[in-house]
Amino acid sequence: VYVRKYVLTVMKLAISKGQIYESFFGENSAQYLKKMAKDHVSIDNIFLQFMASTTGHDIIILPLHAKSAVKNNEYTRILGGSLGTEEPGKLCPLFLGYFEEKYFSGGHFQSVVPTRKNTVLQHLKEENGFYVENWIGFESSQGLTSNE
Repeated sequence: VYVRKYVLTVMKLAISKGQIYESFFGENSAQYLKKMAKDHVSIDNIFLQFMASTTGHDIIILPLHAKSAVKNNEYTRILGGSLGTEEPGKLCPLFLGYFEEKYFSGGHFQSVVPTRKNTVLQHLKEENGFYVENWIGFESSQGLTSNE
């Protein structure tokens, strides 16, 4: 609840300063903000993009159904750099599990933490040099070896 309120507050401030425009929302910004402020309303890609940029964290979405993923049928990455850029965030990525009952329907996000090294973490290290496994504190014997 706190993150939702925080992101919506920052969105309102950005609108008032002219930092984001109506076209960002795909609908009227006032209607969007009113809808997103309600309990039990699922967050969407617009919200996630703004949250990533606001917090400086990339968001890594790990879907239950591989076909819902953008990257190698494993995950979708929303960059946490400045809004409107293709820059990654500078902080440890946030990981969200994503469950949908059928492909591309409204689903549910759940915060998750990687429990071992894996190909997603390897991609993040190769693409922007962020060593998630060091941030989390994995032992060298967990998951991928240096030869994988």
